Amino acid sequence: MDVSKSSGDGQSVKALKQALREAQAREALHRQIVDSAIDFAIITFDLDGLVTSWNIGAERILGWTEEEMRGKPARLFFIPEDADEGVPEREMRTARQAGRGADERWHQRKDESRFFASGEIMLLRDADERHVGYLKILRDRTKQRLDAERQRADAEFMRSVLAASDDCIKVLDLDANLTFMSEGGQRVMEVSDFNAIVGCPWPDFWQNEGNAAAKAALETARAGGVGRFQGIADTMKGNTRTWDVQVTAIPGPDGKPEKLLSVSRDVSQTREAQTLLARSQARLNLALGAAGMIGTWEWDLETDLVHADEHFARIYRVDPARAAEGAPLADYTRNFHPDDMPAFEVELARLFDGASDFSSEYRVFQDDGSVRWLLARGKLVRDAAGKPIRFSGAAVDITDRKRTEEQRDELAQEVAHRMKNTLAMVQAIVSQTLRSAPTLPDAAQAIGGRLGALSLAQDILFRTSWEEAEIHDVVEGALRPHRPDDEQIRVSGPSLTLTAQQALGLSLALHELCTNAVKYGAMSTPQGRVDVSWTLSPEGAFAFDWSESGGPSVIPRTRSGFGSRLMERIVPSYFSGESAIGFEATGLHYHLQGAIKPTAG
Repeated sequence: MDVSKSSGDGQSVKALKQALREAQAREALHRQIVDSAIDFAIITFDLDGLVTSWNIGAERILGWTEEEMRGKPARLFFIPEDADEGVPEREMRTARQAGRGADERWHQRKDESRFFASGEIMLLRDADERHVGYLKILRDRTKQRLDAERQRADAEFMRSVLAASDDCIKVLDLDANLTFMSEGGQRVMEVSDFNAIVGCPWPDFWQNEGNAAAKAALETARAGGVGRFQGIADTMKGNTRTWDVQVTAIPGPDGKPEKLLSVSRDVSQTREAQTLLARSQARLNLALGAAGMIGTWEWDLETDLVHADEHFARIYRVDPARAAEGAPLADYTRNFHPDDMPAFEVELARLFDGASDFSSEYRVFQDDGSVRWLLARGKLVRDAAGKPIRFSGAAVDITDRKRTEEQRDELAQEVAHRMKNTLAMVQAIVSQTLRSAPTLPDAAQAIGGRLGALSLAQDILFRTSWEEAEIHDVVEGALRPHRPDDEQIRVSGPSLTLTAQQALGLSLALHELCTNAVKYGAMSTPQGRVDVSWTLSPEGAFAFDWSESGGPSVIPRTRSGFGSRLMERIVPSYFSGESAIGFEATGLHYHLQGAIKPTAG
């Protein structure tokens, strides 16, 4: 027995089995990868166009299982008219000639429903590069196709609306140069070649007073208003016409005017032209809407379903596909702010009771928990018998306007609060000064100085919305009226932020110290010096010092006036601390300590 030969044959068989297992593993992996592409129908045919494999995506999209389709002709999932015209065979022929082919067409499912798909067909070759069949990949693109058709229909509708309208609708850039004119506008303006006038300054078309009125209307529109006037302008053929004109701004993404919309109507003929103007204006408002429009709706009262466009649906958190098909009113109102529902229901009842139009403002919750303010306006359509059959309208996002109103109200309340506090402080200054001043002239002078210091501090706070102030600004502002030169008073300390109350208190204290120094202390002589300094520890401990030197001998006070009480009792309370006035031999010294929240300097 030849042992070596037997051993060699065994190894060959083992290698063959291993290769077979690897091939099976690769095929299984390949199949797993193909089946994982569930959004794609991946199909293979043999040379005769009979199905040889059919992935899970094909079953999901087309409806047939692989067992049902294996060995069946691929033409089964082509629509009958394409199958009769030989489209499947033509695709295979294209693939043979070019190596692959791509197309988009309608196909048919097992239940005979149709879907639009993008497809690609490629040649299949074996290991020896022999042509053994075809690979077909399909993807359902029905939604995209329908969306595109809807957009084209909307665009065509808008074009037809603009073409049918006798209004001259123009778009201008912010410099009022003409960039667009509607087809109907070119007709009534007798324009034969729009390219000949595009880019021309729009006000130059108007004569006499109309030119000034046009410029004024443009300014109104740029400021966010509606510019209106009537003026005279010739058509391009020289025919004089009187036009009723409206100019509005077209906002950009940032809400600021990006372009200008001008709508003109010929009102030079008869009263009928005025009637047509009103009707045309209503059609224009419905067709074009406000620049802030978020969407439109139509409530079919016979089916009790609200149909809405995609933008309207998303703002109300309704599935756009469901909104397009029609959804109950409750699907839209379920995200309303509960506080706004009663007013909405009252307005709706008013409409059905006979009101001519509907207008309601309300909030709608968004996915992130925020709210959007919306203004909805619409009209109710009745049949010949007076029965309501349709309620249509549009919604506009007014969130920015509402926020501005809220901020204005908050500011008004804050100003009122600050004013109340300021008046209370003024009252305290006046009453305490009158009580402690020896004479009325002295009181008047003291009151004037203290109110002046208070006014300076208020000016500083006004620059920061009355909330806080930087200590350097407060100190320099209080010293400025009393400071003869930069040498006599030295100021040092880190940058930090004071509250409004702390800023006002420190300003008044500095005024008292300056007044005393000018009359009796270091600032009453050229040799006198004042050092103003402060420190702030990392933990927020605040210390403020006023130190005088080089002035007349210090005489301790014999009585306590309002200024002393202010510095020793009132101001320290603003810093949650305490203070002391020292009558030292070198000069008066004022020390204040308390707490301040540390601020990056």
